Amino acid sequence: MEIIMNAKTLLVAGTMLTMSVCASAQKQAPPQGSAPKPFTVPAHETYSLPNGMKVTLVPYGNLPKVTVSAVVNAGNLNEPAELPGLADLMGHLMKEGTKTRTSKQVAEQSADMGGSVDVNVGADESDISTDVLSEFGPKAIALVADVARNPLFPDSEVARIKNDMLRQLTIQKSVPQNIALMRFRKLLYGDHPYGTVFATEDAIQKMTMADVKKYTTEILARNGPISTWRADLIRQR
Repeated sequence: MEIIMNAKTLLVAGTMLTMSVCASAQKQAPPQGSAPKPFTVPAHETYSLPNGMKVTLVPYGNLPKVTVSAVVNAGNLNEPAELPGLADLMGHLMKEGTKTRTSKQVAEQSADMGGSVDVNVGADESDISTDVLSEFGPKAIALVADVARNPLFPDSEVARIKNDMLRQLTIQKSVPQNIALMRFRKLLYGDHPYGTVFATEDAIQKMTMADVKKYTTEILARNGPISTWRADLIRQR
């Protein structure tokens, strides 16, 4: 009798719980969405400077800021097969000052304008960019141009940067998602450069300043002088 009563009690409790969940689900149903608002793509202007550099100007947003980017069609795909990650080493070194400014001066001058200079290396293209208050737009362009045209490439920083890269590589390869990505890309692309996601410890340890300068020279030869890179100006006003 006790077993039967307990079974009935469980049945009643389960039914009440199901009804409660259903009622709760009904109460949490989202409201009907409104009709989508029209969106107009901002008008943009594309032109070439007297030196041949192509520029795209896009007014956007409501903030008195401007984003300046110098973009080159080169990145990890252009690295020597035996030195994956060389483009990343070059990108890190470009943050270490120019022939006329120390890395501290670059950081301080960009901070005074309300931003920072970033060097981003991707698979297909790389860029040097900054995001500053619009009143400093011309100064920001000059600063980005100096970083792009006159990188110092100090030998004294190579060992430190390579150690940082090795430490980051260990972290990246310990993440399950990255392990799956490496395996997927290798199966999909094989020996094509797209199949390589991260550098290797051996490659990082073998990289030298001579390799960086040779890579940079080859990129300039392939893409032409800095004046032929693409420049993007996004004014948020």
